Amino acid sequence: MNVTRIHLEEVNRAMQERAAYLQQARTASQQLVGLTFFNTILQKAYDNPLKGPYGHGGRGEEMFRNQLNMALADKVAASGSFELPEQIYEQMTRRYRQDTPDVKSEIAPSSTLSVMG
Repeated sequence: MNVTRIHLEEVNRAMQERAAYLQQARTASQQLVGLTFFNTILQKAYDNPLKGPYGHGGRGEEMFRNQLNMALADKVAASGSFELPEQIYEQMTRRYRQDTPDVKSEIAPSSTLSVMG
């Protein structure tokens, strides 16, 4: 099988585009779960009326609490400890993965590649 340099560049570009799209979808699913579930749990934990004199960050903590909660929620969602982000990712990308086959599978491994130059 003769494969031109242009064809190989097109295959490489398609593989990169597919990988970028799938990575964006994975990140979006993790952020969705982090924002929806873990951020809400952290907010409820901070709203506890039993605040003692120790372990409280004062006004600074109150001002930046939302940013801290978002960072913690993103870390927990991206940790892979929970199945929900992966299930959302699978649902989000199911049709895309069916409609766009893995480009690597289009080139048979036993094929002889010769680059026309």
